[in-house]
Amino acid sequence: MGIINRLRFKKVITLISLFYWLGIFHGDVKAQQMLNLDFETLSIEGISRPWIWDFETYSETQVSLDSTVKHHGKYSLKIWAEESTNKLIFSHFLEPFELANNEIKISGWVKTESLNGNANFIVRYTLGGDTSEIILKSEPVSKTQDWQKVVVMGQIPDTVATITVSLQHEGTGTVWFDDFKLFINGKPRESIELALGFTESQLEWIGDHSTPIHAKVPLNIQDENLSAFKSLVNNASIIALGESTHGTREFFQLKHRLLKYSVEELGVRVFAIEDHQLVVRGVNKYVMGGEGTARSSMYGMLGVWQTKEVHDLIEWIRKYNDLHPSDKVEFVGFDIQNHSLAIDSLYTYLDRRIPDLLNPVKTLLKDLKANGAMSYSVSDSVKLNWYVNSQKVLKMVSEQTEKELINARSRTDSLDINWGLQYANLIKQFAEHTYKGHESLYRDIAMAENVSWIQKVYKPECKILIWAHDVHISRGEHPDSARNIYGGKSMGAHLSKKYGGLYKSFGLSTHQGEYSCYVSYTNFSLTDCPLYNAPRGSFEEAMHTIALKLDAPMLFLDLSESRSLSWLNQPTPVRFANHVNIEYGFWTRYSVPYQFDGLFFVDQTTSALSYAR
Repeated sequence: MGIINRLRFKKVITLISLFYWLGIFHGDVKAQQMLNLDFETLSIEGISRPWIWDFETYSETQVSLDSTVKHHGKYSLKIWAEESTNKLIFSHFLEPFELANNEIKISGWVKTESLNGNANFIVRYTLGGDTSEIILKSEPVSKTQDWQKVVVMGQIPDTVATITVSLQHEGTGTVWFDDFKLFINGKPRESIELALGFTESQLEWIGDHSTPIHAKVPLNIQDENLSAFKSLVNNASIIALGESTHGTREFFQLKHRLLKYSVEELGVRVFAIEDHQLVVRGVNKYVMGGEGTARSSMYGMLGVWQTKEVHDLIEWIRKYNDLHPSDKVEFVGFDIQNHSLAIDSLYTYLDRRIPDLLNPVKTLLKDLKANGAMSYSVSDSVKLNWYVNSQKVLKMVSEQTEKELINARSRTDSLDINWGLQYANLIKQFAEHTYKGHESLYRDIAMAENVSWIQKVYKPECKILIWAHDVHISRGEHPDSARNIYGGKSMGAHLSKKYGGLYKSFGLSTHQGEYSCYVSYTNFSLTDCPLYNAPRGSFEEAMHTIALKLDAPMLFLDLSESRSLSWLNQPTPVRFANHVNIEYGFWTRYSVPYQFDGLFFVDQTTSALSYAR
């Protein structure tokens, strides 16, 4: 019995609220959202937390599954506190699709012991376009009472947007919850539908526009299976490859294969990964012929990239460059989440080229350098001060570099000066992102700026292949922002607006498998997390049907002619998982053709082979 990580729910709440605003099962799982209202299915954290349940409030109150005190089955959920704490809210989200315009009843059993306070359960829901909650409550229980039944009933409006079942504990003492059940119009349900299934004619269209791909690893011969991809890329100068999960071996291998193909067939000469721009320079030094090994060059990269698959990709670039010394491929980053390296790089640059600025800049950045790593715990006023000071630094450096560039003696010299300005810009981007917060989506703006900087300043007119998550590379071009990922404010949306058809976006998705990820947002132990079967009505389930029909482990779907199809442009459930265990992942709804030019689909996946374990 342990105390669950309290911070992870804030992240989960943020993600799910974003998904609605934006529009550990293996094997035979029903094609619906499976429920865990009876607490019988454990999460990967074991008895510390039941699957799909999570914290909604901060509290020192403890939670565990209990196999000794129970009303039914193997476990009850025990919540207890020895000292008075804030109210604990522990929640299970429900898909609203099948609940809309129906009467629901949720019943369960509650037992208390020395509960100085009260406990109950509630059902909360919101309506489309309205963030205020409507609450249905059970009668509270307190003191010491044996098992008693509690019930909540209500008619759910057809405009319901979100719906949540929450357990509440307030005060000291212990409460057990067990054997909760959902009834829809009087009928018991253990799972619920999340969308209408695809029709035969719709599946036929998807099949007609899909190309089977039979090999996942890079090949030494030209592969005609990728000709459809080549045709869609056409003359694009920025090609973005997404992924619906971080930590999937087959995604990483496919991206390796697509990089090889793009270098040899499409003229790509820059590979750009979703990692900090300066950290990745170590990899670039290696692939450009520097000393060391591929493994040592990966030092400092994000944990999700510390894998054999990324290592193999780096080795391939190095070998390609050794064979093509006058036409090399560079390895770059475009992310902003490392302030310390940017500050140190700026100090070194100023000391070498503009020493008069060094001390004033150090004074302005002193607190950010010392405490930037703890940005989640500092006050908003401190974050604002970091942001204001970083703007001052950028202005000071910019004014001086303009003079320096006029006197630059060579392309190498001007690039060195531009790097100095970019160091200051990266610091400002980090500070602005910290101040505005994750939900501002400023990070995507900054990453788009850095991709543009690579093509305009670092490697003018180059062809770039981007590796990032689906949410970042999505085009976001639907006129209704609610049908776009991130409301049309993703990195890809900014690049699409700037480059038009010269930017191409390709998603990567899967039906079922597992991926390597952190246990939670506060437990950074890496583990293999399940990706259960895509449920009926999801885009992945439709692709799975076609993959089975074509007997293909992978597919490429051409979406270039799909925006005129009203059925395909409806918001469709699509899987989301990042670098952390995401237990359900189908809260996302968006219009697929307006996000991607094409989709790669891998039917069955496994975890990337991590070096970080």
